[in-house]
Amino acid sequence: MIDVVSWLVTPWIPLLVLIGTGGVLVPFNVRRVPHLARGIVVLATGAVWLWFLTFSLSPVPLVHTLTLQGPLDMSITLLLRLDAGHRAFALLAATAALGGSLLLPRQLPPGRAPGPSTALILLAGVLLITMAGNLLTLLLGWAITHAAYLGLLLGGGPRTAWRTVGLVLLGGWLLWVVLAASPPQATVLSWEETRFPPWALLLLGMSVWLYLGAYPFHRQHRVAAPGVPAPWLWLDVVAGAAWLWHWMSLQGSEAIWAHDAWIVLALFAAFGSALIAWLSEAPRARLVWAMIQRTGLLLLVPLLGRNAAFAAIIALTAAVIFAGGAFLVLQNRALARGRRVAYVLALALFWGLPWTPGGAVRPLLLALAHRSPWLAVLLVLADALVLGGLSVPVTLPTRGRKREMVRVTFFLLPALIVGYMTGREWHLSLTAWVWTTLIPLIGGGLLAWQRPRVFAEMRNWAWGMRVMAYLEPWEMTAQRLVGWTITGVGGVVALIDGAGWVAWLFLALLLILSP
Repeated sequence: MIDVVSWLVTPWIPLLVLIGTGGVLVPFNVRRVPHLARGIVVLATGAVWLWFLTFSLSPVPLVHTLTLQGPLDMSITLLLRLDAGHRAFALLAATAALGGSLLLPRQLPPGRAPGPSTALILLAGVLLITMAGNLLTLLLGWAITHAAYLGLLLGGGPRTAWRTVGLVLLGGWLLWVVLAASPPQATVLSWEETRFPPWALLLLGMSVWLYLGAYPFHRQHRVAAPGVPAPWLWLDVVAGAAWLWHWMSLQGSEAIWAHDAWIVLALFAAFGSALIAWLSEAPRARLVWAMIQRTGLLLLVPLLGRNAAFAAIIALTAAVIFAGGAFLVLQNRALARGRRVAYVLALALFWGLPWTPGGAVRPLLLALAHRSPWLAVLLVLADALVLGGLSVPVTLPTRGRKREMVRVTFFLLPALIVGYMTGREWHLSLTAWVWTTLIPLIGGGLLAWQRPRVFAEMRNWAWGMRVMAYLEPWEMTAQRLVGWTITGVGGVVALIDGAGWVAWLFLALLLILSP
């Protein structure tokens, strides 16, 4: 009886439920039974959410170690933890997935792979990352998450963003380099027991940037996967936030995230994406870039200190996936009533009024002001640009149904709860709240008001700024450099009469250098 109970409480249970359900949905044609497929997805995500909610109320942490023996006496150790910190990230992901499951389309586009099955596997990988207790488990979570992620992306046909595929693979490659160069015990020990050298911490920090998809390593395709609701595609932000929390707690990582170069690059990411959010013409593009900007702000959160940083990571992550998810729903779904109220509430929760999840930006502004006033000014301007972009009047769908109000509530209510719970962590004076909120608020209002005039009178200037902010010239230059390099290598090979001679030259070189 004890073994059965211990098996039921292992953190592997929700992962097996998701992967098993995803496997069940693959064989049969979900287009013929859309209601059944949608019901299965809702039941699976609801069961997983209920499982994490139940164990989030327990003060006893769950720790499960799984050792797999391989050939030649090789073994790998996977470690899952579900304590107070890990539970928070897992519950965020499960809640967002449950809300997303209610948005599944009634029928998948013709000629597409079943999206719900791949989305469930994506959620399983994200949950594995949030519960990862060591580097090897994190890498396994990366493999599952991004295999499903790339599956959704590659199902988009000609709209596939190959740049994003490269960025996703680069993040895993960095982890593999650290894994291969580290001693065997460093890959299986828990995060608290692991000691990485400085070069490994730097590579891990770069992988954090790629995990989050922060500007300029952004992923613009997050709202383009067929058959999968747009909010579901932002689940990997939770995985990136959990990995950021693990990385910043590693011994020696402070030398990286507190370095001036890291802070300057993170501010560049925050300002660049905010500028595009304001310059973009389409409401959808403005929202996506605003979500990318809020995700990039997570890179500056370690400056708040370990205790406050955890609450800020949870809050900003909730602002992106819940308040941002509500925005995505409002842009696609028509509400029977209360459209403007829901939009204003989502804006307040996302941008960051006091006691909202986005309010974590306010102590971050204060921390930067203590470090350097000029850094705070840049972040204030970026914050105003985001608000200016989202405050531009938009035409919302009309003639909606009451069920759409329930779907929006599934995103707004968790955001309100997270904002209330994390708001108690910010010990800011009234003066600090006023200047960190009022100045960007006034600036954002002015930017939204003057935006039509700027685009009318300085159309070419705005177009040029948008092109530069999108990094299109830099990407084209990088592609040309790579092409020239490959052409040069091909020319050298041709000069010595083909690849066969190159192989012989390498063999001769090895013989010369061998003892």
